[in-house]
Amino acid sequence: MNGRHNMAITIGLLVAATVVAGCSQTVCRPESHIATGLLDSPATTKVNSHQAADVQFSLGRSLEEAEAPSQAETAYRKAIENDPKRSDAHARLAVVLCRKGAFEEAKKEFTAALRRDPKNAEILCDRGYNYYLQRRWSEAESSFREALAIDAGHARSHNNLGLVFARQGDGEHAISEFRLAGCDLSDAKANLGLILAMENHLPEAEKMYAEALAAKPASEPASKGLAALTKAKRSPSTGLAVGTPSRRDDAVSRTSIESPQTSR
Repeated sequence: MNGRHNMAITIGLLVAATVVAGCSQTVCRPESHIATGLLDSPATTKVNSHQAADVQFSLGRSLEEAEAPSQAETAYRKAIENDPKRSDAHARLAVVLCRKGAFEEAKKEFTAALRRDPKNAEILCDRGYNYYLQRRWSEAESSFREALAIDAGHARSHNNLGLVFARQGDGEHAISEFRLAGCDLSDAKANLGLILAMENHLPEAEKMYAEALAAKPASEPASKGLAALTKAKRSPSTGLAVGTPSRRDDAVSRTSIESPQTSR
């Protein structure tokens, strides 16, 4: 945790932004999975290495959806063993490693993925989020900008770039990027309010939430954020739950810009 934080505050809320942040996790849960039947059946000898990699990759995606990252990691590693040229398997393995805080190993997997697919905005965005979680702002910004150079409308990269600016106190550019990601002005200001609170800039966060409510009185994220700050003022010993980006990227499967969990 960041030692700068001298006021204990719990903000157990999510910002209902219009886009998602962090690493990509659009996963369709299949009704059934062929992996257990295909690779463990007598017909296994008919499955070539590329087909086996396909099965392991698909299994890994399903395991990610089922919140089983360790098993997903194993599946992706097996996919790479069967087909080392699979950029998607390297990329997803990197995301899983990033989520558990194995940042340097994740960086190697992102490098392997981008060596084979250098113009993939999704992978570049995920690599940027790996840097973001380490508070390596310059490298994160560079990676997000690389993604946007390939796909100028890549919403997640705009949103994550907004997070980088917000973390560094550049509210104007943060709001601009949130808007480019698809947020209206109120949601953009509520997003910024949350980051300001997480960085322990509480008066500025309160002001930003108030501005978000002025722009959209029915804003649930802004009203919840403001209520959380008010409660924290009344009970300053509630307990610290903010400060650094989360190593666990829970927010990516929901419509929120940050995970409410702390680093672990």
